Amino acid sequence: MQTCDHPCSACQSRCHRQNTSAATKKDALAKLALAADFSLGVEQISLAEALHRVIAQDVLAVWDSPVADYATHDGIAIVREEAGASVSALLAPDRFQIVGMGNVIPEPFDTVLAYELCSFQSDGSVRLLGLSEKGEGIIRRASSIRKGELVLGKGFLLEPRHLVILRYSGIEQVSVYCRPTAAIIPVGSDLTLPGITPAPGQYPEADGILVESVIRLCGGTARLRPPVQDDMAALKGAVQSELTACDMVVLIGGVGLGGEGYRDFSRAAVEDLGSVLVHGLSFGPGGKAALLGVIDNKPVIGIPGPPHAAILVTEELIPPIMELFLDIPCYERPVITAEAGVDISAKRTSDFFPRVRLSSDDGRYIANPVRMGDNIETFARAEGIARYRRGMEYPKGSPVEVELLYSERQLSRQLKKE
Repeated sequence: MQTCDHPCSACQSRCHRQNTSAATKKDALAKLALAADFSLGVEQISLAEALHRVIAQDVLAVWDSPVADYATHDGIAIVREEAGASVSALLAPDRFQIVGMGNVIPEPFDTVLAYELCSFQSDGSVRLLGLSEKGEGIIRRASSIRKGELVLGKGFLLEPRHLVILRYSGIEQVSVYCRPTAAIIPVGSDLTLPGITPAPGQYPEADGILVESVIRLCGGTARLRPPVQDDMAALKGAVQSELTACDMVVLIGGVGLGGEGYRDFSRAAVEDLGSVLVHGLSFGPGGKAALLGVIDNKPVIGIPGPPHAAILVTEELIPPIMELFLDIPCYERPVITAEAGVDISAKRTSDFFPRVRLSSDDGRYIANPVRMGDNIETFARAEGIARYRRGMEYPKGSPVEVELLYSERQLSRQLKKE
């Protein structure tokens, strides 16, 4: 990317430093929700394939469960009214039936009396030594699930426990929403293919696998294209070739606010093919260059190329956009309150969400920002993302919200190793 040698006070260019009125993430997503089509197709799949899919229509039980009356313990099946109201009733052999736990209870019997309440006589009759309430000792047919009953409603995200009750209800095929499909297009003449050693002035294309992974974790699928050159015609051609087969487009790179003069063509390409809704969001790092647009009623997301900026913008935008498609929460992480390890002053115009290292001191977490950049600290050493809100002062020791990159249990183990 071309660097800028002009002082901001004399600059007429449109760059992120000049963007002091960037939209909030909430407002930007609201605009996108109104402008783009987030409807999905529906497909029938087997129950074995249905884990973590979203149900597209109500699911009704195919059969009763249980399918008959069953004994809950060993004893004799009786008609409770024939036993009368007093103990010591005598029942003829044809007025009861010996049953074991789990046996089907034939009609007309409606109660199971435990063996210890029975005295069997030499003539085959039985004298009752105690009584139980009508219906005791029996699991009634359809007492758990009734045929035609609603098992799970439309919009449910299927977890393992749901698959159990669906199979128990006689369901082996479910209608689910198709997975949202994204076309991921890295942009940059300086990008190399994975596995190829970059020459001076080149950089490995590494953001694509990040975006693809987040989309998959949110329930979608993605097609990752090879990098496209910094060329308007090539970029527009790449976008147009993907539109028919995808639900959304993700452009990585070429989103600088300097525009074509800086070889940043993503905004111009989206404007030519559709419309740009928002260019610049009020969080950092990376948000000031983020882009949201629409082409053919499909959402387009523009993500900055530097990996340390791409990871934050991806994690801030992709999950809520996937939620617009599937209407389910995704990519949720635990949040804790930590103490600021150093003095932090957030910018007046934007939130600051740096990666942080966490340490534990007498049950308290202390958050220290890592060195910002495309480095190991950012991607492998950080344990959380601090949420410093715009215009706020965070003196050392003050509380700060931290989104954990691990579960608290895993974090505890991680800190013990250090």
